[in-house]
Amino acid sequence: MCIDERIHRNRVQIRAIGDIGQFPIDVRLAIERAEQKTKDYDNFYLNVALAYGGRQEIVDAARKIAQKVLAGELRTEDIDESIISAHLYSGDSVNVDLIIRTGGEERTSNFLPWQASGNECAAYYCAPYRPEFRKIDFLRAVRTYQMRESEKRRNTILRMIKLLSECSNVEVEEVINLSRRILNITRKEVLSILHELPVNVRNELGL
Repeated sequence: MCIDERIHRNRVQIRAIGDIGQFPIDVRLAIERAEQKTKDYDNFYLNVALAYGGRQEIVDAARKIAQKVLAGELRTEDIDESIISAHLYSGDSVNVDLIIRTGGEERTSNFLPWQASGNECAAYYCAPYRPEFRKIDFLRAVRTYQMRESEKRRNTILRMIKLLSECSNVEVEEVINLSRRILNITRKEVLSILHELPVNVRNELGL
């Protein structure tokens, strides 16, 4: 894989995730070579799951952490989500935002459970199996993610308005400022979402 010129042209960092120790020595050396030659690339990240199981990943992370505790390298009171994440196969990779499941199966199976859970991850299911997965299927998956993000923002703002209305009168500027701080979006984006809310909510805000 690391000899493909597109990898180097696009500066793609390759990383294998899974129980690599199960593979023959020549495969492990090939994996190590690919990771070493691309370790300084930072445009894109390609994680290749090999002999991967989501539950096993968490078990292996727990073992590594336990070994460090026994060795005195880590205190139990210091163990938190970031420590667990750092000991997963994928290391400190960001949370998963989108899972694409091919072959008509409407389940996520045993794929990256820690990284996807608690992140309101979007899921896209499609009939084609991986070899027949087309560009249009990928674009539909991206659209699913965009719609999920829009829905998440809308619901967050609705919950915020409801909470504020229980405490005092709701002011548009207060909603805008809180939304920008919590959701990290622009004023224009907040206003766009507000104008899409139900009429009774808009009337309450004076929109």
